[in-house]
Parts: sequence; structure tokens; C-alpha cells
Amino acid sequence: MTEAKRAGSSRLAIQDLASRGPSIAVPSTAASEKAFDPQWKTDTTWRGPTWMNVNWYLYWGLRDHGFADVASELARRSIALVAKSGVREFYDPITGDGQGAHDFAWTTLVLDMIASETSVHPIG
Repeated sequence: MTEAKRAGSSRLAIQDLASRGPSIAVPSTAASEKAFDPQWKTDTTWRGPTWMNVNWYLYWGLRDHGFADVASELARRSIALVAKSGVREFYDPITGDGQGAHDFAWTTLVLDMIASETSVHPIG
């Protein structure tokens, strides 16, 4: 992916995050996209639900591209999702309800965001 495409994707994610209000994290497809399908009508889970591994990649991309304030907001919302609904496979992007498998490993990536936000990150 080119630097321009990455920057464009980051801007879209930032706009989507900003438009969703104070409590819900970023869906896997921007809510403004035609393909957005949070109710799984297409049986495609990657068209709307919030996935913690995607939030984690987005978090570090935002930080690396100078959007630390937006990354911190994404971390706050991600932590709130896990606090509300537990360590789940993915989350409803509108209600924040946990969906899919319980105790899903990659959702623990939220711990890395917590460590980074509290300045106890062992790597960086």
C-alpha cells in the first residue's frame, strides 16, 4: 500500500471515529461505505463489526502518523468495549455488544494499548 493510500485510510478512519459519538469504536468497514453491514445480512463479518486486532493496527498506525490524540481516543473506546462486553471475538459497532467467540485471544491486544497509554509499554 502506498503512503498516500495509508494516509487516506487513516483519514477515513479518523473521520469515522469522530462521527460515531463518544462511546463506540471503529467498525471494520466505514459506516459511510455502501458495504457497511453491521447486522451481517451478507454473512460477512468483516463488513461492519469492530475487531480488536483491527483497532490495534489502526491505533499504532495513527500514532506512527502523528495522530496520537485520535489513537488515544481509539484506545479509550477499545478498552470500554472490553470492559462492557468482555474478551469477545468482535463487537457490534453500534451497541458495543460482544459477539462471536468468548475469550478470544487477539482481543487481548487491548492490553498493549493500555500499556502504551499508561507509558509502561515494554517495547517502545
